[in-house]
Amino acid sequence: MIRNIATQLVRGTAVTLRYDFPADDDLNGLTARWALARIRSDDRFGPAADLEKAGVIVAQSCSVSLIGADTANLALGAYQYELELVDGAGEGAVAAQGRLILTAEIVNT
Repeated sequence: MIRNIATQLVRGTAVTLRYDFPADDDLNGLTARWALARIRSDDRFGPAADLEKAGVIVAQSCSVSLIGADTANLALGAYQYELELVDGAGEGAVAAQGRLILTAEIVNT
């Protein structure tokens, strides 16, 4: 599993997140789901994701594209994200997870 401890993103900004996998990982036939959930004050998240996106797998890489509108209305703060890879039978496994800090734009606010 890929662990990315912290990623920072300015709310309302478009970005493509890329996850590279080792050459010996077989990603053929898999699909990808990415989810983001706000971490509450008790260090828990949920009960549902605040944002879900499909990932695109090409060779040994998976990318998830966020447009500005995806995060424009989310609350500022800390979020947990997960990238899940799913096989043809619908069985999924978490392939990457970490924290994303959503910040505000300082200029032009």
